[in-house]
Amino acid sequence: MLDEARLRHLYTQVFRPADGSPEWLARYEAFIQRIKQLPDDELRSPSVQAELWRARAITGLGPGESVDVKSAYTDHDIVESLVALRTQSWPADDHKRAAAIQAEYDRLLELMIDRGHSSRRPQARLARVFAALLPGELHCVYQYSALRNVRDLLLTGKHPDGVIAEHVLARATLRRALGPENSVADNVRRSMFCWWLHKQHDALLAGQEPDFDGEVGAAGNDLEPLALWPFNKQSKGLPAFARLSDAFKDVVRKTLAGVERQELVESLGSETDFTHLAPSSRGVLVTNLKSVGLVELRDGLLFPSKEGEEFLESDEPDALVELLLVKYFPFAHLLRLLHGGPLASNELYTGLQSIYPQWKSTLGPSQALAWVKDLGLVESSEGRNSLTPYGAAWHQRLPQDLPKPSPKEKSRSEDAVAVAVQELSPEEAAKKAPDLESMLRSFREDPDAKKLFFTTEQITALHAAWHCLPGKHFVILSGLSGTGKTAIVRHYARLYLRAMGLDPAQHTELVAVSPDWRDPSGLLGYVNPLQEEPTYQASHAVQLLVRASQSPHLPFFLVLDEMNLASVERYFAPLLSAMETQDEIKLHSAATELNGIPPAVRWPAKLFIAGTVNMDETTHSISDKVLDRAFTLEFWDVDLQRHFERREQHDTRVEKLLVELNELLRPVRRHFGYRTANEVLAFAAGAGDAQTLMLDQAVYSKVLPRLRGEETPELKKALDAALACCKSEGLARSAEKLASMKLQLETTGLTRFWS
Repeated sequence: MLDEARLRHLYTQVFRPADGSPEWLARYEAFIQRIKQLPDDELRSPSVQAELWRARAITGLGPGESVDVKSAYTDHDIVESLVALRTQSWPADDHKRAAAIQAEYDRLLELMIDRGHSSRRPQARLARVFAALLPGELHCVYQYSALRNVRDLLLTGKHPDGVIAEHVLARATLRRALGPENSVADNVRRSMFCWWLHKQHDALLAGQEPDFDGEVGAAGNDLEPLALWPFNKQSKGLPAFARLSDAFKDVVRKTLAGVERQELVESLGSETDFTHLAPSSRGVLVTNLKSVGLVELRDGLLFPSKEGEEFLESDEPDALVELLLVKYFPFAHLLRLLHGGPLASNELYTGLQSIYPQWKSTLGPSQALAWVKDLGLVESSEGRNSLTPYGAAWHQRLPQDLPKPSPKEKSRSEDAVAVAVQELSPEEAAKKAPDLESMLRSFREDPDAKKLFFTTEQITALHAAWHCLPGKHFVILSGLSGTGKTAIVRHYARLYLRAMGLDPAQHTELVAVSPDWRDPSGLLGYVNPLQEEPTYQASHAVQLLVRASQSPHLPFFLVLDEMNLASVERYFAPLLSAMETQDEIKLHSAATELNGIPPAVRWPAKLFIAGTVNMDETTHSISDKVLDRAFTLEFWDVDLQRHFERREQHDTRVEKLLVELNELLRPVRRHFGYRTANEVLAFAAGAGDAQTLMLDQAVYSKVLPRLRGEETPELKKALDAALACCKSEGLARSAEKLASMKLQLETTGLTRFWS
């Protein structure tokens, strides 16, 4: 919680007189002034009631704006209650006043529902009406996570029971710090100040300087398009089961105090709504909750995530809707298809399958349709499905271009798991397998591979590590980000397979490891037993394993990108065990195949596995159990000079500076890779007379954030040398930052860019 002195300072800085009035403030103030001056009879009119319920001058509500409340405009009891708010006498004590206003809000909300004025609870819309009629008691923040941020900064102790009570107590906190409000303008500024506090929440809690320069933007009107995950990272469908989101909510509620996964699975068996599920089915339900992002693992126990807390506390399923649109195919595409007009279910299924042909059956699309109906995004009438206003509001937040499968992904089908593109006999495969010399030659001659700088030593080490042990081909590539760790294994696989006449699309799989992987299901898929007939939610990795096990004499390549974003020994355990014992990899317990996936596959003798890792505070350490089964290759050496010589276009000044900076930072392992160098060159290209300014910004943005560490002679020397280099090139901003970091190192014994 911020103290009163800090609040006074922040408020003064946000609303500096010299900055003029933000556009939002002018609109907001004019609206409140108009409502305040209206006589009661005019306020009762349906047209003014409509204005009151559509008060976007105060704030936009995103999807909440779609809740239809038109019939309330002429409901005598509701209108009279709202008119009375302006003159009603409230308790002087802050907490009693908060409880009284909350009680009146709750009463009106229930009245709206009981009289059928809305099919959904219009919480945010009613709260905004209260803010218009009681501008000294409420503010303009209604979205759950934003309101939580305001709560963190303005309230202490036990949180009040209800969001309206939180509003009242937050405004009371500001009143104690800033004094009483003397005008409509004071009320509006303090309401807007709450929104500004939300936007600066992270910086303020971290003790960092907030952003005072930007205009105070309108709350709720700055909803950016959702940042959807790339198609290859999105989960494909979400199993449908009884009660859908209500079942999710019940399970999330059982994790409030923290619970072990197995204990949760067992306890669900005693709940009436879950007794019909087998233990394995209850386990899948818990796995789905983790995959969606409503619960998370902390210290071995499951707790609600921030999104899970919002899901529990809000009547609207906004938190779950956003997670599904961002992380799961086909929810965004389903809304996009229906945005074009109503569709019959079979037309909708066909449209989704044209985007992702791997969905040959209607199971996946039908489950997705069940979910969007349950969440209130879609409704059906006379055999056709259409967006609800709530669904249309979410569609507005989708980016113009939705993630789609690559040509390689789109060309696959569920039946493709069993067959390699070209079958070779074991004798032909052994004869065609390229040796080291032919691989080195391919790297030198291939147009794409030779654009990148891979040394002979690196290629030789990779080839030897992958071929020295029969049946075990596992390498881990660690080191500096941007040095081509992923690129070298992808090019190696492509050139190796090309030499054998095999299609890389069928023999290679690049898997982007997700930080939320807690078990093998993210890598290998899982059984969905909640349907009438159990199905296997197959991943691309498990499809590659099936193909590799059926053609054990042919090479297959599995590349795990950023493999230590999650705990490797957890999600990779079945492969680690089978790699060592050469036993089968067990996938499910059914007696026969599920969706083309057998119960188990034998360890593929020619499966080449590579994992790339970066070691920093965002990643997991790798246990000895994993390291003992792999060859670890380090990528720390960067030869920028030779890399630049391969470029068709040159910028001598920038290249010379980058080479010099890299050499100065190399002794403390804070140098940078080829990707960073290329991006600095691209940023500074074509700047003309402004090249020094742009180069300064590029170095500041791409090179300096890497610098951090405890005080050592080597780090001090590197900072001094980099500072001198930037000064000599006229990079004023970078030099100033380096001087600040040097001073921080000298005074605290520790320095980092982000401080």
